[in-house]
This record gives sequence, structure tokens and C-alpha cells, in this order.
Amino acid sequence: MQIGRSERMLFFSHISSPRQRGNALKLSNFTDFLAICAAAFDYEQECLDALFRDRPRVLESLVAGRVFYKDETPVGAGIAIQTGNAVTLDWIGTHPLHRGEGLALRCHLCCDVYSRCARPIVLSSTLAGKPVYEKAGFTSCGDVRLHRIPTGI
Repeated sequence: MQIGRSERMLFFSHISSPRQRGNALKLSNFTDFLAICAAAFDYEQECLDALFRDRPRVLESLVAGRVFYKDETPVGAGIAIQTGNAVTLDWIGTHPLHRGEGLALRCHLCCDVYSRCARPIVLSSTLAGKPVYEKAGFTSCGDVRLHRIPTGI
């Protein structure tokens, strides 16, 4: 049974200067990162705590991570992970109250990754987010389908 679908997208081109840098992801703002993930993706806090249990190890494995603030309130976040010769952008999310403000297009996370000469940059986008990433220069290269496996198999 299929339970979800996302677009796999690639980025090769030059990145223009971002208009919003955000703050580098650190232990001191990791809770803000998790709050954005909970709100943006509708995840339970216990699930996120389990996924990101060893925060220092998570941080040392990242190519880059950013938390974006508006009036000192966390509104967006994302991380980048090395995957072979490419870098995968993951957990790119915007708080639902701040969607449509162009935060994803102004994200400095891509510039962090691109400046380290990672090509290509890869991400999986929701169908709703696909036009935003296409506007930023990403191109679709397939999709990812999530399926539920029945228990007892």
C-alpha cells in the first residue's frame, strides 16, 4: 500500500547570493531545529528525539545545517548530508505559519553546500514544494514512493 510520494530533484547550476543566511545548526539551537521539523512535517516529538538522539554525532556528520529565524522565532531549517559524491539536502522545512514567504528560495544552506564543491545537490521534495525548488534551479529526476508493509510478513 503506497502511503506517500516525493520528487527526487537535482541541482547542478550556479547559486545566486542568498538573501537570508540563517544560523549554523549547533547544540545550542538544535531544539529549534527539531521544533521546525515537528511543525513542518507533523512529526511527534518522541519520534524526532529518537531519530536525533545523539545530537553531537549528528552535527559532526553534517556538511551543513541551518536554522532560520524571524523576529527570534524559528521559522525554517535544513541539513545537508554527504551521500557518495553528492550532497543530500534533508529535513528542509518551513513552519506552516510562514510558508509562502520565500524562505526556501532564500536559504543559505545550498550555498554552504555548493561552496564546498559538492555536485550534484540532491533532495526529495513534497509535490507542493516541487515548484519552489524548480524556481531555485533544481530539476526533477524521478520520484520516491513510500509504502507500508503489512504486519506479520
